Amino acid sequence: SGHTAISRNVIRDHFTYEFVGIAVAQNQGTIEVSGNRIYNVNNACGNCANTRFTGIEIRGDIPQSTVKIRNNMISFDPLLPNQWTMTGIYDRRRAGTLELWHNTILMSGTASQWHSWGFRRGTNSAVNVSMFGNIFFNDRTGGGSSFAVGDQSNGAGSWVSDYNLYLGAGETPQNYFDRGADDLGTPVDFAGWAAGTSRD
Repeated sequence: SGHTAISRNVIRDHFTYEFVGIAVAQNQGTIEVSGNRIYNVNNACGNCANTRFTGIEIRGDIPQSTVKIRNNMISFDPLLPNQWTMTGIYDRRRAGTLELWHNTILMSGTASQWHSWGFRRGTNSAVNVSMFGNIFFNDRTGGGSSFAVGDQSNGAGSWVSDYNLYLGAGETPQNYFDRGADDLGTPVDFAGWAAGTSRD
């Protein structure tokens, strides 16, 4: 319970097989993650399969939990082609509230396979999302889908978002939104992303 702050950290210059920059295990109360910079993270093995690289990861299942992620910068631009599953911000909780405001996320480099997201809410989640004023730029090329943003629990909890900038590449460039219930992603265009909701 109470209020916890994780702020003004610089996490950079890692050369590794797997990476999570900031891991939040949420209990009751509020955690604020703000003003952090995560960048220059490189892969020690270009073809190591099933590795994951995540900037900020949130776990926990308590409905009374609130996570506020504000004014962070995350940039993944690995030097070598790789088989990473790459996510800028990943909310893996089953319940709670997320405020995602004024963050800048860049995903770049070349994927030999697997997928990537600027932000995603995971499967089987009823987290209530409020998302405003972010930049999500996923410029990864090669194999897999390059999503700017993903909601893999479509129809659960609530999702309100506006004034965000989404940019992506992917196999079909306009389909850089992920909206469905598949943890590998369900590509849709902006019309499919916004249809019938308070999304952007």
